[in-house]
Amino acid sequence: MELQLKNPDLLYCALKGGKIIGTVTFVYKTEDSIMSCQNWDEISSNGTLAGHDESGEYAFGVDLSVSPDSQGNNVSERLISTSFLISGILAGKKGVFLGSRIPSYHKYADKMSIEDYVLGKNRDGKTRDPEIRLYQSNGFRIVKIIPGYMEDPDSLDYGVLMLWESSFYRYAHRMKMLTKLAQFVTAKVMLR
Repeated sequence: MELQLKNPDLLYCALKGGKIIGTVTFVYKTEDSIMSCQNWDEISSNGTLAGHDESGEYAFGVDLSVSPDSQGNNVSERLISTSFLISGILAGKKGVFLGSRIPSYHKYADKMSIEDYVLGKNRDGKTRDPEIRLYQSNGFRIVKIIPGYMEDPDSLDYGVLMLWESSFYRYAHRMKMLTKLAQFVTAKVMLR
């Protein structure tokens, strides 16, 4: 699988045999604009990414998609880790926010509140929702629940704002020269 950098700030694609099997999309935003976000349309500028702010101190993950025939092959994890390296750490950002769906909530909504579902644990001591688990396994923490985040019947239109904080941010000013070199080198990353 090959990961190609299409735009150093916005879009990463995972390719296998010349076919796109996954994408992840980012914009840079200020913390205030992210924390005041009411829904996905607002944060993504209705999907146009027009609100990208190069000076924003955080990257915001607008979308993560993996083709159905490639799910379960760690494509999501590879896209997340490689794009964080470039869009978060090497770009000198404080961290990465994202808005997660909670696609299994509809199965539990008549049994528990959204807060109990999102913040509660299953019998194994893990978060109930598989999408939230994916992000937590990559270092994200839950910041807040957003009602009406996006039209999604499985999530009952809820979203969860999540944050991964870069422990490298305090060294970002020392890494500026390395960043340019790393962006050049990682423009094509071979993932095995």
